[in-house]
Amino acid sequence: MIDANNTILILASIGFLIAFYIYYKKNTKQEVVCVLGQDCNKVVNSKYGTTFGVDNTVGGMLYYVFVIIGAFLVMHNIILIDGINVETLLLIAGLFASLFSLYLAYVQVKILKELCTWCLISAAITIAIFVIEVFAWVL
Repeated sequence: MIDANNTILILASIGFLIAFYIYYKKNTKQEVVCVLGQDCNKVVNSKYGTTFGVDNTVGGMLYYVFVIIGAFLVMHNIILIDGINVETLLLIAGLFASLFSLYLAYVQVKILKELCTWCLISAAITIAIFVIEVFAWVL
């Protein structure tokens, strides 16, 4: 049976690959092919594709790497680093990442009126990771 930490590792790895795919396509000026036929390029190349001058895909990749490292540490019973609880850091990061993902989904639906399938899958993965963390470590 797969436990919460393994599930988090799998989801974060998939999330990283999605973010890297979009990053690679965007930075090599190739079309991002959307699964459901929407215009992913309109979304990823919009002014909402960056936050504070940083490409959202870079932030996503960094978040997923942080989650992978954190989950790996928790799996190996390393829950404190210099007195800071790794699970707490992951929960805080997961909360902010989930809220940001919801904001970006809102932007797609209400402002851009265009959907990026890969972006929405990434948002769902981010929220799923956070929910799993809450149920595994808090409840």
